[in-house]
Amino acid sequence: MKYIVILGDGMADEPQEALGGRTPLEAARTPSMDEMAKTGEIGLVKTIPDGMAPGSDTANLAVLGYNPRLYYTGRSPLEALSIGVPMKESDVAMRCNLVTLTEEEPYEQKRIIDHSSGEISTEDAAVLLAAVQKELENETYQFYVGTSYRHCVIKANGVETAPGMQLTDGVPSSLEKFETHHGGWDSDSHGGVPSSPEKCEAAAASSCAEAVNEIKSSKGQPRKLLSDALESLIPPHDHLTEVIGPYLPRDEVLLAMQKRSYEILKDHPINMERKARGLNPANSCWFWGAGTKPMVDSFENKNGVKGTMISAVDLLKGIAIGAGMNVVIVDGANGGLETNYEGKALAAVDALLSGSSDYVYVHLEAPDEMGHQGSLERKIQSIENLDQRIIRIVKERMDASGEPYRMLVMPDHPTPIRIRTHTSDPIPYLLYDSMKTLRKEASANADGTAPAVPDAPDTDKEGKEGKEGKEGKKSKEGKESKEDKDALGTGRIYCERTAAESGIFRPEGYRLIDVLLEKA
Repeated sequence: MKYIVILGDGMADEPQEALGGRTPLEAARTPSMDEMAKTGEIGLVKTIPDGMAPGSDTANLAVLGYNPRLYYTGRSPLEALSIGVPMKESDVAMRCNLVTLTEEEPYEQKRIIDHSSGEISTEDAAVLLAAVQKELENETYQFYVGTSYRHCVIKANGVETAPGMQLTDGVPSSLEKFETHHGGWDSDSHGGVPSSPEKCEAAAASSCAEAVNEIKSSKGQPRKLLSDALESLIPPHDHLTEVIGPYLPRDEVLLAMQKRSYEILKDHPINMERKARGLNPANSCWFWGAGTKPMVDSFENKNGVKGTMISAVDLLKGIAIGAGMNVVIVDGANGGLETNYEGKALAAVDALLSGSSDYVYVHLEAPDEMGHQGSLERKIQSIENLDQRIIRIVKERMDASGEPYRMLVMPDHPTPIRIRTHTSDPIPYLLYDSMKTLRKEASANADGTAPAVPDAPDTDKEGKEGKEGKEGKKSKEGKESKEDKDALGTGRIYCERTAAESGIFRPEGYRLIDVLLEKA
């Protein structure tokens, strides 16, 4: 059996008046997903634990089977892994966005126009970051080029410790090594800290966080803590169009660096050229997402399958590298709407059928970016591209191979058009098993009759199915009849509404991988 996760980042959304009360996922023309919905399991899953920020970092950790309460140490450290940044236990990594700010006002009164500088190319961004490095880099702050607008800054010795105590390297690299490294901790002698990861996982959130800090604090080392100023750094995409003053760094050095970056970049030739072409200039750095050296267990040891990651985003590649997964770089995959969809699909099939992997995770950033941009039309387009240019190809190739597989399709979190940022709401998932479809067709055809599952209804360009729309057949009262909901293949589709109506809710997203792998 092969296992496939196809994740549309930020794909979930809210009902839109412009779409007649449908969400972008519901309105998009998605025949491949809807075909699988006939026999697949549809439900809701919560990927963001209560009290944690709704980010792609925590959410994708959960989808990959890692409890964010145990494994999350910050977003940027995971991205740093991807681009090969060496981190010490005492280092702090931060995301450095190249953003577009308004230009006329004093810095504190400027507004965020675009958190991605028009999805700037990595080539242009590297030139701009080099100008920033030349003036701002020193022994404490080191800049590293990432992808597009997403880059990294390392602050040396940025971890706060108790007075008179020092951090050294040698912390266990995984929770799996916890017991052997410490020989087990007794809760009485360690202030109530659980004596194993299993007990920690079952403990309350505050206890888990405390235990993880203790686990990282090998042989009496102090817990790793960020200053309040670093912990409070704010993502730019959370405050698009707003005045930036209230959201600027409280750390005086970072604030001065951010202000100075504007002076360095505003009249840079690259930005003058971009403005002449009608593109957003990348005229300021923006620091956020601080965290400490990550600690991720081996994916293969944890799940018993070899995994491959296919993503253009450094965050996902970093998680995979930390987990010991294979990372496939696809030419032309850039994290934007105009990415190499087909290349990702073919890379996934090759990894599965070549024998190099049993599990493939295909991540598409475009729906999230379109949500941040507030573009309803482009978000729908990104979902349709995901369906027809990735899912369709993967499904057709896997079906033709005869290799049985299970495919999980889902977002990581919602990125609603209305607010242009992430929320913690549960998201819809679709779990498809190729063997269940084969068994049903074989049973239906045993007596020579046609399969009981009818063909998927045709859809028009607006995502409607005949006169009844993509919602499927309805009763005279305007609601789906019991027969429609109970029968497989009667127009059931994959979207937020059908997931909510399914009655299936999984409150711990990191356990969904066990369902995919048939361990639960």
